Amino acid sequence: MPAEFEQGIVYLDMPAPNHSKVRLFTDSGGGTAFVLSTEAATRLGLPPRVTTDERLLTWLGPNVRLTNASQFMARNWPRLEDGERFVIAPGVLASRGWPTSADGVFGETWFAHQTWTWDYIRRQLIWRPKNWRPASDAREFAVSFQSDDQGRRTDNYPLVMMQVDDAEIPMLFDTGAYTVLTPTALHALNDGRPAGRSTSMITHSVFEAWRQRHADWRVIDDAQLGTHSRMILVPEVQLAGFSCGPVWFTERPDENFHDMMSSLMSGQVEGAIGGSAFGRLVITMDYPRSLAWIQTKSPRH
Repeated sequence: MPAEFEQGIVYLDMPAPNHSKVRLFTDSGGGTAFVLSTEAATRLGLPPRVTTDERLLTWLGPNVRLTNASQFMARNWPRLEDGERFVIAPGVLASRGWPTSADGVFGETWFAHQTWTWDYIRRQLIWRPKNWRPASDAREFAVSFQSDDQGRRTDNYPLVMMQVDDAEIPMLFDTGAYTVLTPTALHALNDGRPAGRSTSMITHSVFEAWRQRHADWRVIDDAQLGTHSRMILVPEVQLAGFSCGPVWFTERPDENFHDMMSSLMSGQVEGAIGGSAFGRLVITMDYPRSLAWIQTKSPRH
């Protein structure tokens, strides 16, 4: 896929009419299928229509609209089952904490029926064919999705387990975990990187438990623009036995994950693990079969 990895966040440039492009932020841990800014929809000449979808209206407000995107969806890209609709809402990127430099978002539904490899080492997003099989050195790890009593998938948010201090912690697999740092945090880090970047997230209760056990772990107060949330640097985090630390985690209220996010997943989660943890990993997720693998070197394609 024509992907760009910037500060641990993955963007796709989708062809659009008149030889233009639409730059889309990809987010395995949020969104719906497609979300498009009002400005981009206007630029592309996409006519909006009113929706009665209560879930969308609750999520994005009364001004949310729909439009059909099938006219410019690239033919060799993954397809959807709902007519390739885009959701349009004013100010949607800023209000959801997504990068405002993008035109829109490919969310969890877009990934749902395919097998994907996020190669953070080579900075490639690879859409795998149905007959793809992992390399012999790929380590399988558990992933689960919410389903109903008949075993039918009801949402497409991946639950994975990370290990910190020998404890297993359930997390949302979230390639779109994003933060914008305050000047205070940028000064404290002094790493020459921009304020907008990938992050991982952790509930307040786990954050506090880590602080009590590890007074030496670095904490930055007032780290996130807007929320003024803290960040904590965890020296070692493991996924499937592979170390991916040190990892910065942004603090979130317990209810953000225990209530809202966990209601969409196969179990309660304590946060989201994102690009701040994935920089030295290659992660493949087979959504239809609920299987995932990790490697620490880029595979031969």
